[in-house]
Amino acid sequence: MTEPGANGHESGAGWRAIAADVLSADDNIGFFGALRRLARAPVDGAIALAENPAYRGHQKFFATCLTIWISFGLIVVPWFLTWYLEEQQAGGDDRVAALKLTILQYFELAVIVVAGFFIYRFGATIKRSPLSYYKFALLSSGLALLLSILILTVRLVGIIVLSEGLGDLGSEIVENPWVILAVNLLTLLIALALLIAVNKRYWGLRTRFVVPATIAVASIDLGAVVLGKMLLDVPAVSNVLQYVS
Repeated sequence: MTEPGANGHESGAGWRAIAADVLSADDNIGFFGALRRLARAPVDGAIALAENPAYRGHQKFFATCLTIWISFGLIVVPWFLTWYLEEQQAGGDDRVAALKLTILQYFELAVIVVAGFFIYRFGATIKRSPLSYYKFALLSSGLALLLSILILTVRLVGIIVLSEGLGDLGSEIVENPWVILAVNLLTLLIALALLIAVNKRYWGLRTRFVVPATIAVASIDLGAVVLGKMLLDVPAVSNVLQYVS
């Protein structure tokens, strides 16, 4: 089973090409142009852009999505909590928080690229280059950040509708631990299903391989997030970030 560019013959497509790509990226296809392609065909659009040697806007696409995601988390969510809880939330240093989130997201992305490439490629029927997967990971991760904003917005709107429409009963429903757990589990299952579908199509994987492989990559990703957060919360590191920001 082959596709155009599937054998990874893109010039300089090895691991060293990723380092060169970081230094020489050129956004010849703008953010909204890439977003339109991904909106029309999320998986095939990301594959086409990743396999296109002329497309160099993947880094700026991810960075833009990350900026939107961080802004949403640091502006919209605190505003909502202040409205819902009817009390002012304790303010923190948004610059340090944004810097920590940025570092954590790029660390997580690096882990996904390395772990995902070797795990998925082991059972792949379509061989991809490291650079192609790097571009694909940036595009799909950026799209995932935007999708998470959409999902969270739906949850916030649902809380507002239930709280305003049903009063105390609505508040009891949205604050019920089992309801929160069910919603979180549903969100997790949706995320895993999307990861499975995306990587199955990209790598040409069989279902019996892609499911445990995705769970393995997700577990490594979770471990990386926990480790990264622990390191960023070390007082000495926090002080450095405070100084830098």
